[in-house]
Amino acid sequence: MIRLVWKSIWHRRIQNLALILTVAVSVSLVFSVMLLQTGVSDGMEIAESRLGADLLVVPENVSVEPGEVFYGGSPQNIYMDAAIGKKIQAVPGINRITEQFFSQTLNADCCDFGDPGRLVGIDSSTDWFVGPWVKNGKRDMEADEIIVGDKIPAKTGQHFFILGKMFRVAGSLAPSGTGMDKSIFMTMDTARSLAENSPQLADLFTASNGAEKLVSAVLIGLDPNADIAQVRARITALGGVQVFSAAETKQRIYGQLNTVTEILWVVSISVALASVLQLFFHLYAQAIERQKLWGLYLALGSSPLQVGTLVVVEAIVLCAGGAVLGLAAGYVLYAWSVEFISSQQAFPFINPAVVKILAFAAIIFVSALLTSTIAAAFPAYRSSQLEPKLVLARGEVD
Repeated sequence: MIRLVWKSIWHRRIQNLALILTVAVSVSLVFSVMLLQTGVSDGMEIAESRLGADLLVVPENVSVEPGEVFYGGSPQNIYMDAAIGKKIQAVPGINRITEQFFSQTLNADCCDFGDPGRLVGIDSSTDWFVGPWVKNGKRDMEADEIIVGDKIPAKTGQHFFILGKMFRVAGSLAPSGTGMDKSIFMTMDTARSLAENSPQLADLFTASNGAEKLVSAVLIGLDPNADIAQVRARITALGGVQVFSAAETKQRIYGQLNTVTEILWVVSISVALASVLQLFFHLYAQAIERQKLWGLYLALGSSPLQVGTLVVVEAIVLCAGGAVLGLAAGYVLYAWSVEFISSQQAFPFINPAVVKILAFAAIIFVSALLTSTIAAAFPAYRSSQLEPKLVLARGEVD
């Protein structure tokens, strides 16, 4: 039977190739969207549970995307008077604050890591933004110690040169799906010193008489019963700052990503339905076209069940080939989509576990086989019910 199915597929290889490609396109879209949506949902959930900041305060006269600070590794050199921290702490409704200092973006010539991303100074005594992600090592750092993101090729205890200075890796972070994965964290004073001695950044600190009097961002945790709008208004009234809400930032980013995935779902389902219809009409047309062949098989002693099985098996083989090709293409499309979206906007993303990816692939593959079986049911029944005598009487056998 397999030999007959293969000969039949090869005899009509152009039409069958078109069908396989249609199935592959629909499968690839569905698979990539499933993985993308899962990664975004998991990333947002983990980020919300561990990052824990309610408000973000940055300098007033700078253009900054709050998602880049919450989720993206802080790409800008933005600074404000460090005295703002004490003023913010005095605002009613605030439970805790922690400050960060954004140093420079590293490059391949600066250090042993290659191109890890950003240097960020944190205050270990008040930090809760980075600490919860530490999986190996310690949260408290000395002046010559660093904590590295998950994508930094370093292990706890190793020593590395950064901008001409030797540092020991005090700890490493668990995957966060954010820009933290490509960042290096050090003490606030060390980050300020490196920035002040950097030729690229030295001019930024001339007017302020030194980096030690500056911070880049203040992250705020509110009391459970605090009125967010009221707290924001009071902080804004301090002057020289702008305040962003983590909840609003998350909602906006998640809403934008949901819009993208919803559009992709509509396209995916539309293409999938089109491929199912094409499969049905393809098999039905072939059932009519090959009446003489099925009639001859029946005349030579094949049972109606055997003829119907040939039609179904051919449909399954075609869909299986399209599904395998589509799953491979879908994973490539998923990887490209994540890279493209993350280059346009910072957002937390956790790659689905291998087990989950394989489970999605298995579900889609089995669904494709079931769909092909259902689509082939009527053409198979039609082909198996032919009367050999009538086919021969019409002279339809060559």
